[in-house]
Amino acid sequence: MIKRLLLGGGLATALIAAFLAGGLTLSVAGAQTPAPPAPQATAPSGSSQEQQQPSYTGSIAVPQDQKGQSEQDEAKVLAGLAKTTADQAKAAALAQFPGATVNKVELDNENGNVVYSVQLTDKSGQGQDVKVDAGNGKVLAVEADGPEGAEGHGAAEKSGAED
Repeated sequence: MIKRLLLGGGLATALIAAFLAGGLTLSVAGAQTPAPPAPQATAPSGSSQEQQQPSYTGSIAVPQDQKGQSEQDEAKVLAGLAKTTADQAKAAALAQFPGATVNKVELDNENGNVVYSVQLTDKSGQGQDVKVDAGNGKVLAVEADGPEGAEGHGAAEKSGAED
């Protein structure tokens, strides 16, 4: 049939035949191509990593962002959703790192989860970014930030907390 189409059918028929043959080739090639490996989740620490999903999920989901919403408006929405306070988040982070110094506590939207980001310096001088669930006060993840809380220098992350 393809031979007949190519020899006597004109340009349109030849294009259709080429399309059909190309479609078959693509489907065979697609079947032989292995699936790409699944991306590994990491906690965001820099702007290039912020689009990756963290390896934890908080208990409070952030509603869809509204276009044109300012950071101040988003902060008000997050504060209204949080069921724990910044002081409770600070206490949870210090329980993980006794003797540490807290540098900053901030309520954040981490990939759709309302969490507190508690940045501290542990006793050894290592910066730590502790993610605390704003719904129940549990530590979700810990990421090393480098000396004295310098973001982006560490890559180690521990998810979950000891109960």
